[in-house]
Amino acid sequence: MSASAEPRSRFRRIEAPALEEFAEAAEVCYTRWPYMRELDSEARFRAFQQLHVELCALVGANGVMQCVGYLVPASIEVAGETLTWYYMFQVASRPEAAGAGSLLERQIMKWYPAIFGMGISTLWPQHSHNRNPAVCA
Repeated sequence: MSASAEPRSRFRRIEAPALEEFAEAAEVCYTRWPYMRELDSEARFRAFQQLHVELCALVGANGVMQCVGYLVPASIEVAGETLTWYYMFQVASRPEAAGAGSLLERQIMKWYPAIFGMGISTLWPQHSHNRNPAVCA
């Protein structure tokens, strides 16, 4: 029995993304948040580089990013010890890659020492209260 030579999806941690990689990741985000296209620019991606934003992605067998997460490093010194963590933001997956976000977040937890997630959810429509009852309970 021989091993399959078929390409497979894989996780990628991109610690120093090129501008083109930020642009490719942004295309995934536009499938969820089309308004971001107007906000993104080469200058924004350069700012991400200056802030040392990292990308994590689930890349499909076709080589195209299916799910992405952006992470920005942070640290603080307490009692002479430096504590380091990452803020995770803009986690998005293509509509045809249902469930990929959960798989990517699980992988991210293996790669990073500590993460704090923040972001936008399209799960809750814009109501006057705009609250998640599970969080507010």
